[in-house]
Amino acid sequence: AFGAVYNTPLAGVAVAAFAWVGLRHWQRRRNGPLAEAADALLQTVSVGIGAPVGREQAPRILARLLTRGLLARLRVTESAVTVFAGASMGAAFGAVYNTPLAGVAFAVERVLRGRRLSEVLIAGWATAIAVPIGWLAVPRGPAFAVAPPVAWSDLAWLIVVVPLAFVLGTLVRWVWSRAARVNLGDLAEAAGGLLAFWLMAAAAIVLPQILGNGKAVVAAGLAGELGLWEAVLLTVVKFAAVALFFAVGIRGGQIMPAVAVGMGAGTVLALVVEPLVGAQHASTVGFMLGIAVLAVSQRAPVFALCFGVELVPFSPALAAALLVTVLLVGIGLRAGPTPWKRRWPAAGERPSGG
Repeated sequence: AFGAVYNTPLAGVAVAAFAWVGLRHWQRRRNGPLAEAADALLQTVSVGIGAPVGREQAPRILARLLTRGLLARLRVTESAVTVFAGASMGAAFGAVYNTPLAGVAFAVERVLRGRRLSEVLIAGWATAIAVPIGWLAVPRGPAFAVAPPVAWSDLAWLIVVVPLAFVLGTLVRWVWSRAARVNLGDLAEAAGGLLAFWLMAAAAIVLPQILGNGKAVVAAGLAGELGLWEAVLLTVVKFAAVALFFAVGIRGGQIMPAVAVGMGAGTVLALVVEPLVGAQHASTVGFMLGIAVLAVSQRAPVFALCFGVELVPFSPALAAALLVTVLLVGIGLRAGPTPWKRRWPAAGERPSGG
């Protein structure tokens, strides 16, 4: 608001960043539910002022806190509390993106990491309640208005897409998870946070889609608006920016940023190869690679499939293409080398998936 009133965007970023640093300094000296709630607020503020991280983690933290607090008063067993808290986190995710099936899959596959029918039913019940409530703030339709066109010949791209997804997905998870573990100390973290926000503001002058969680990158890719060099820059800068923000203590989700990195890389791949083969489906290849990178980085192919299908208007052909994609990824995750199987904690998450 300061930047808009005085037409000084960099000064506006500085004011917001200083406010973030102050809140972060206060939060780091607190423990318990209040500190976690402050962490969720920090993540919301960070994304609001342009941080390139995902926005889905803050609602998950609040959902877990509220569920645990309520059930603790009812003296529910710890095992039941864990299941209901995990279900509420999946429900919060589904409400944020209006993706109910992905919310259920996220709770079961990423948070609870179980396969019991009771867990699926509880997660489904929680999501069925949360998503309609989310319509008060989130549009009822898919997050993106355009679904990429799919032809059966596009499945041939999987020969390249799936191996590349394993490379990019593993790199995304490895680099971002380690960046999140960097401990710079208060002064260096404050200076690094200010520098990171200023760099994002400067980069946005040339690449406006770089701001936020990556949704703008995916939208531009789906609409076919990305040129070759623009896609290259967005892919590299998005990947590096998320790592930088995690390293200076700015937390957030990885999900939409991972899809954005895959979308950009897939667009680059298609635009380089298309003149040789005469195909014109850069948006399709980009989206397939984005969902495949998400499946590898989260070690959750079922969740990635549901998320990809629900993000865009439903298309049977696209759903079939994504199903084949995540099946190949799932086989690779089970049968591949150890680095592709390892479950490094995602950036900003607890080892339990929270």
